[in-house]
Amino acid sequence: MNLKVTLRRREIQIVRSLVAGLLCLLATANFASAQGISFYGLHVPITADRFRIRPEKALTAYTVEPLVTKALEQTLTSEKPLALTLQTFAVENQLNDWAIYKLVETVALQRCEANDNFSQTVLAASLLKLLGYDAQVISVTGTLALRLAMPFVQQLFAQAFYMVGDRTYYQFEVGGLLHQKAATDRFYFIQESLVPSATKPIDMRLRQMPTFPAKPVMKRLAWQFNDTAFEIQASLNQNIVDFMESYPQVDTKAYFESVASAEFISSVQEPLRRLLAEKKISGLEAINFLLRFVQTAFPYKVDLDAYGYEKPMFIEQTVALPYSDCKDRAVLIHILVRSILGLDTIGLDYPDHISLGVAFSDSRVSGTYYVVKGRKYWVCDGTYINASLGQMMPQLKGIKARVMMFDTN
Repeated sequence: MNLKVTLRRREIQIVRSLVAGLLCLLATANFASAQGISFYGLHVPITADRFRIRPEKALTAYTVEPLVTKALEQTLTSEKPLALTLQTFAVENQLNDWAIYKLVETVALQRCEANDNFSQTVLAASLLKLLGYDAQVISVTGTLALRLAMPFVQQLFAQAFYMVGDRTYYQFEVGGLLHQKAATDRFYFIQESLVPSATKPIDMRLRQMPTFPAKPVMKRLAWQFNDTAFEIQASLNQNIVDFMESYPQVDTKAYFESVASAEFISSVQEPLRRLLAEKKISGLEAINFLLRFVQTAFPYKVDLDAYGYEKPMFIEQTVALPYSDCKDRAVLIHILVRSILGLDTIGLDYPDHISLGVAFSDSRVSGTYYVVKGRKYWVCDGTYINASLGQMMPQLKGIKARVMMFDTN
């Protein structure tokens, strides 16, 4: 009898241990599910369960194409629910195309092992296809490593690419940029019958700002105008700046055609508007006031000296980072003149210099202008220190700029 009681007690203890262990595992799983994936301060409500589709057999030049094709077909089916979740997340948080790409990249890196290039690339390409983008997979000759390849609306610079007909596909590693042009094998296209609508290129413009959670970063901006000192305290969102820092080198026009963040508007644009109203500065003087702000409130240094490579910037980066150059200042004065004064602008692309033209009519203005569609656009140079509207750098006189028109709708 005592032996039976003892055995019974042991059975109960074993069951209790098993239940406790099971509850512990469930708690861990729920924690992982609740934790999700972090994306520039946002919580992505998905589980980061492991994804592995790399074949057990070693890849060869003869087997890589059918193995990639088979893996893509399987993943396009299995990952449809995840793609729908990511699509909803992107819409709710106002993600542009590049932010969606970075989101997919983040998910692929989280779900796949660090050294599993095959699974990372197949998962990222499949999700992008399911989200409507023309994402392809290529195999690098010799190494058989896989790369993503995607077309873009804008031209990218210092980025490896591959031509298919008249369409340029830029190459990316999941988790990094490819600055050197790699030797490549053929493209492995996903069958159009699987995702026939997946034809979109990546548009790098920010037509609306992502709703990344606030992470304030402060910057004091000081300048002088007509012997009077001015100062404002800019407050930006570091999450937005960090996202902008992920951009490859993109045609400058994309930055001219992007919107300002709410933080920039409230802490830079509106204080400047209030200063103009308080000091009763308008018309030509208002343009020159904004010019002086752009020319002197930000330290100038060419990108190669400041950052080691060409680095076009959004206006938030121009405010937050230590240095800016001509193209960054042209974008900044363009945003300010349009938003505060309501004036039309054009870009002026000179050899090794970018400036702005502002449509303005005032008999006091003199200097250099361009006539576009019957309107005079006066040179408005954010880099030429203390220059007023119409004044251009002496070394540029006699040189014709390429005019850039902007789509800001």
